[in-house]
Amino acid sequence: MKILFAAHGNPGRTPGGIETYARCIAPALVDLGHEVHLLWLGFGQGVHDGREGGVTVHLRPWRGPRALGRAVGLPHSWARIRVALAAKAALTQIGRRFDVIEAPEWMAPALLSARSETPLLLHLHTPICLQGPFTGAAGVDLKISDRMERSVARRAALQTAPSELLKRELQKLRWPGADAIEIVRQPVDLTEWQDAGPVSTTDPVVLVVGRLERRKAPEVAVEAGALLARTVPGLKIVFIGTGNGRRDGLDYADWLRKRADALGSPSVFVGEQRGATLREWMRQARVVAVPSAFDNFPIAALEGMAAGRPLVCTQTSGCAEIMPSRDSLVVGDSSPQAFAAAIEPLLSEPSRAERLGAECRHAVEKEAAPDTIAAQREALMLRLL
Repeated sequence: MKILFAAHGNPGRTPGGIETYARCIAPALVDLGHEVHLLWLGFGQGVHDGREGGVTVHLRPWRGPRALGRAVGLPHSWARIRVALAAKAALTQIGRRFDVIEAPEWMAPALLSARSETPLLLHLHTPICLQGPFTGAAGVDLKISDRMERSVARRAALQTAPSELLKRELQKLRWPGADAIEIVRQPVDLTEWQDAGPVSTTDPVVLVVGRLERRKAPEVAVEAGALLARTVPGLKIVFIGTGNGRRDGLDYADWLRKRADALGSPSVFVGEQRGATLREWMRQARVVAVPSAFDNFPIAALEGMAAGRPLVCTQTSGCAEIMPSRDSLVVGDSSPQAFAAAIEPLLSEPSRAERLGAECRHAVEKEAAPDTIAAQREALMLRLL
């Protein structure tokens, strides 16, 4: 098959979940004998066509003036129009016929392409109807953006989601075709994280990876750290990621630092990290934490599990569905007290952390290996044809 993945993204910058997913699944589909193209639609980037391994990569900039969206009070809606225009133009420029196009619903890159004769496989991440309350999108802007993403869903030949959590939430919101959504997990590059080293020799370091924003609820980890610091000598809560949005008039990252200082939480903020630097932080971690108020299926959680680190997450994270030892690692009450209670035994008993980390590694080997996920997606694409 000739397969095109279309999504917004800026290669060279720290990748988000959508970009990480595509860069993991595309080579795995190439290994199955398919011709795979990645179309990245990013603001401020030039036009480029090239190869990365066996994958053909196309870079295209967003279309239209960036400032127009804010000028008319519709920044989220205009961003989606710009991405959709860029995707439509790119497909014309590439000039290839594809058997299947896969795209995310987020930013609606397939808005103007979904009417084509090529079947569209829509892989759901987190639609704006779920993100809106956390991102500040509201009013007419939110309604228009939501309608754009729903329009793509109506035209899709098939929709997949990484978690039952996301499917249930979309059913509540009457998302088009929600009842027929099929569950296919996110893949994770197991080889990248296999040499993270033993958990039992680490210091009491808790790693929180992801944007510092309302939806990720990093303040829960900050407040849990303040509680744990009373009984765990040498504790560090390390946050990897940059601020997104504002709180109490401050950039979210600045607000979080201020909160940590006020509570005496041993929190360290190191900004964006990737590649070898991110792997080194993972090597130092004894626990990876996901305190999110809502998280479809966070890649950072999979990476922590692949590194053999025990993951403590909320039940409002899709990764909870594949977790071993749910009673001890999945926090039902997402309060700082409950989070601290789940983390403390892993910090005080390195052997326990080692055992549960090995169980987490086994879980992602079973549920999220790239070749497994690629075979599942291949079967769905063949069904569409």
